[in-house]
Amino acid sequence: MGGFPAFATMIRTHSLVASSLLAAPLLAQQFPEVEPNDVVSAAQVVALGSQVNCTLAAGEQDWFEFTTTTGGYYLLSLAGGATSSLDTQMELYDATGTNVLAFNDDGQSLLSSLFLKLSSGTYKLKVVGFSASTAGAYTLDVSDTSWKPPTGIELEPNDTVATANLVADGAQLGCEMNLPVSVLADTAGAANTTTVIQASTALTAGQYADGRHWLRFTSGANANEERRITANTAGDLTVDVVFPAAAAAGDAFEVLACDADVFRFDVTAPRALVGISVTEGSGSWVSGYSWEVLDSAGALVNSALYGTNAGDSGTFNARLTSYRVLPTGTWHARILRRKVALTGAPASGPANGNYHFELKVRDMNVGGVVAEAAEPNSTVATATPIAAGQQGQGNLTLSTGADASDLWGPITVSQQTLVCFQTDAGAAPAMSDTTVVLRQLLDPVAGTLSAGSSATSGNVLAGAGTSHARGTFNLLLPGTVYFLEVRSPGTTAATQAGNYVLEISLLDTPPYAAGNWATASANGTGCGTPGVPTISRVMGTSSTASFGELPIVGQTLVTRTTNLNGAGNLGLMLLGITGAQGINGALPGTPESVYSPLGLDLGFLGAPGCTSNVDPIVVQVLAGDASGTVDHVLPIPGNLFLAGFVMFMQPCKWDFATPVNALGIQPGNWARAIVGSRTF
Repeated sequence: MGGFPAFATMIRTHSLVASSLLAAPLLAQQFPEVEPNDVVSAAQVVALGSQVNCTLAAGEQDWFEFTTTTGGYYLLSLAGGATSSLDTQMELYDATGTNVLAFNDDGQSLLSSLFLKLSSGTYKLKVVGFSASTAGAYTLDVSDTSWKPPTGIELEPNDTVATANLVADGAQLGCEMNLPVSVLADTAGAANTTTVIQASTALTAGQYADGRHWLRFTSGANANEERRITANTAGDLTVDVVFPAAAAAGDAFEVLACDADVFRFDVTAPRALVGISVTEGSGSWVSGYSWEVLDSAGALVNSALYGTNAGDSGTFNARLTSYRVLPTGTWHARILRRKVALTGAPASGPANGNYHFELKVRDMNVGGVVAEAAEPNSTVATATPIAAGQQGQGNLTLSTGADASDLWGPITVSQQTLVCFQTDAGAAPAMSDTTVVLRQLLDPVAGTLSAGSSATSGNVLAGAGTSHARGTFNLLLPGTVYFLEVRSPGTTAATQAGNYVLEISLLDTPPYAAGNWATASANGTGCGTPGVPTISRVMGTSSTASFGELPIVGQTLVTRTTNLNGAGNLGLMLLGITGAQGINGALPGTPESVYSPLGLDLGFLGAPGCTSNVDPIVVQVLAGDASGTVDHVLPIPGNLFLAGFVMFMQPCKWDFATPVNALGIQPGNWARAIVGSRTF
C-alpha cells in the first residue's frame, strides 16, 4: 500500500519512545483522597501527573492544591465512579483560593475538565456536585505539563472589521476579552418601558447597536442591572431582555462598550473547510462569550448557504468548535461578550479574561480534476484513484442498474487526520440528490470494506432543491486506508441518474486529539481454567472505582485487571504498539496489525488454544490482591508528540505452581488505547 512507508516511519519513530513509556515503573502516582479537604485552607496537595481517588458526599466541597514551577498547558479532568452519571462542577482559583480563574461544568459528559495555560505558581481547585444531592466516587487527574505553543497573540484594537487581526490556517492565538469601558453617563427621560429607555442626551442613531454595547443602571429600581443594546434612535435605547421595572425619570445609567475581537481570514481556494475553535486560554479565563461569522463587509453570513452564523457559548461548557465550507473570499469571526448573561454556578467564572482562538482552513479543489474510471468501478480493485484536495467527476445510473455506485480512493491516513468531503451537481444532466459513504479498508487482499459512515445531506452550497452530502470526520487511527462511495439516493426515496462532483479537502491534524479506549474479547474458551484475565477501565479501590478513564498526554492511565486467580495471584501485562499480527498474516508493525489485529496461536510455545493479541515490547509482572485484582498504573509523559500514539495491552494469568499448559501462561482479553491530548 502506498501509505505503508510513511506508516512504517511513524512506527519506528514511536518505537523510540515506546519502550521508555511502556516500561515506566509503576510509580505511586495514584493516591487516595485525604479528608478533611472541604475548605480551601485544608486543600489536599496533589503532584502534577498524578491521579487521586475521591468520594464526594452530598453538599460537600473537595479542595485540592497543585504547583507548577515552569508553567505550561495543563489538563484537569474528572472521571466518574461506578456509573457515568456523577454530575460535577470544577472551579480553578489562584493561590489565595479567592480569585476564580476558570470554571467548567460538563467538560466530559456530566463530568468536569479544564485545559488551559497557566503561569508558574500555586493553584487551588474546587470540586462540587451540580446539586446539593450529588454524591459518589470520582477520580481527579492533574496532568503533567504539555506544551502547545501559540502562533501569536491578539493585537488590539480589533473591535471592527476595519481593524480585524488577519489570521491564517493553523493560527493559535492567545486572546483577551478586556473589561468594559463606560462611554456614556446619562439619566432616563420620562417615557420609558422595561425594554426602551429614553435618553436625556442626544444620540446618533445606531451608534450603540453593534452588539457589543450594554446599558447598565446605576440608580433606581434597576440599579446594577445590565442589558445588551440592540437598537437606538436619536433619543431612545432598546435592549434585548426586559429590565425588572420600567425606569423612572432621572434614573442614572451608563452605556458600556464591551470588548469584541474580530479575526479576518481569506479563502483562496475555490472552496475550503473552515474550522473555528474557541477554548480555554490563560488564567483567568473568560467563562462565557458569543461568536459570529461575518462576510467581507462585516454582516452575518447567509446561514442557509454557510451554516450557523452566530451563537452563544454553552451554559455548561464554553468550548466551541464549528466547521463549515466557504467559497473564495474574505471572511471574519467575531468573539464578544455573551449576549445572554450566564446564570447559576457558571456565572461565578470570569466574564472577562483570556481565551484561545484557533483556525483551520483546509482547501478543496486545488489538486486538479479526476475523471471517473471506466465502469465498473465499485470495488477496491476497480476504484477510481483520487487524492486529498482533488475533485472527482462521475456519473451514476439508477441505483437498480449496473452503475449503482462509484468507489473513489484509496486515501491513506498516516496520522490522526481531519478530513471533509462533499458532493455537488455535475454537468447536465446533473444529479440533485446523493449519498457519500466513508468506508475503511479492512482486508487489502480480499478488498473487504467496512459498512462505513454515511452522509446523506449537508452541502448547503449545492443550492435550493438539492440534497448533496457533506461529511467531516476526525480519523483517529494511523495507518488506516479509506474509500469514498458515491451513490443515489440521498435523503429522498427516488433514485436518480446523472453527473456529480466529489470534493475532498486536504488532510490535516485535528485541532485536538481525544483519547480513545476499546477492548476486545479473546481466550474466552479453550485456553486454561475459568476466570479469564480481564482488563478494563474500571479501576481504583473497591470503594472508589472510576468510570471513563482515557489515555491522555501528561496524565496517569490506570486500568484494572481481574481474575488473576492462580497460585500467588500473579500475572503478566503485555504492552506493545501493534497487534501480534494482522489480517492475512500481516506482520507486526504493518498497518493491518494496528487497525485489524488478530491473535497469534501460542500452541507452538506450549499453550494450545491460547492467543497473544499483542506484539509485546515490554512485559510487566502483576501481583493481584486476595481476589486476583490489580490496578496497572501507567504515567504518560506530558509531550504532545505522543498524541495519536497507539498502545496495545493484554493481561495474562501466570501460574507456575499449577500451570494450565506447558507455557504456564493464560492470556485474557486485550485493549487498544490511542493517546489523546485531552479527554473531549
